[in-house]
Amino acid sequence: IRANLDDPKALELATAFGTGLAIHAKQRPGSLRQACAKLGVPALTMEAGEALRFDANAVEVGVRGVERLVACRAGREIEAIPTLMIRSSKWLRAKRSGLFWSEVRPGDHVSTGQIVGRLTDLLGDYSVKVKSPADGVVLGLNLLPTVHQGDALLNLGFLPVD
Repeated sequence: IRANLDDPKALELATAFGTGLAIHAKQRPGSLRQACAKLGVPALTMEAGEALRFDANAVEVGVRGVERLVACRAGREIEAIPTLMIRSSKWLRAKRSGLFWSEVRPGDHVSTGQIVGRLTDLLGDYSVKVKSPADGVVLGLNLLPTVHQGDALLNLGFLPVD
């Protein structure tokens, strides 16, 4: 769930939705979330699945989340699901063109310096290790094998520092 976690109402909704992961995001100009914020209506965005594909599991998570929100707003008790709050994230980008071989999946926790993937040429003549710059959780992943220098490879959510 992506929401303005500084807004107590949006934070309550993000937690109630029940995905176990909420990412802080300010409103983007011209977005539906920004229009809602101007009206004082908390809003959140669920991000799941792959681009250009239907994902039955992601749809089911969304349906369950909406059912939980309806139950919560109706005053019914819902099971509390611990939610990891991510305050910032960063896309790791390809330092050169080639094939990206991921060694992680969305939702995986990674450590600073951990190899999260490799870039190779078509023949495997070179291999560039892609390492995590910090402790975090994999939020998104480029599933296209061919990448160009500068392309997004992996979205890393930075874990809160205690």
